[in-house]
Amino acid sequence: MSTTIYRIEHKETITKESNITEINVGPYQTSFEGQTEMINSHSKDSFYDITSSHPSLITDIIVSNVRDYTEYYCGCNTRKSLTKWFYGFMGILKANDFVVVEYLVKDILMGQSGKQCFFRAEDIISKKVVN
Repeated sequence: MSTTIYRIEHKETITKESNITEINVGPYQTSFEGQTEMINSHSKDSFYDITSSHPSLITDIIVSNVRDYTEYYCGCNTRKSLTKWFYGFMGILKANDFVVVEYLVKDILMGQSGKQCFFRAEDIISKKVVN
């Protein structure tokens, strides 16, 4: 079984320490004009509260070993959910070379909040920019 998910990421491939080039950096992992405002808006609730509008990966993910969360990337299980997550910031993200990417993946973990999902690079079947 496979699942389609959506993710915002920079259009340039950035090699991470584990040499993963299949997944580009997301808007929380790089600096750009407008990022501080986005982060402040997303963190007006506590990142560490599951009822927050934007819970952190560490708060939201369900894994047996807390160190396992480093293997996962964030996305949303619908385009509508992704747009809602980044509401008010899509224009800034696009102006800073971020794109919406549709992934087909073998498996996901749905966040406890139901607002985001998580996947591993090794589970990617395909991806395409869908801006």
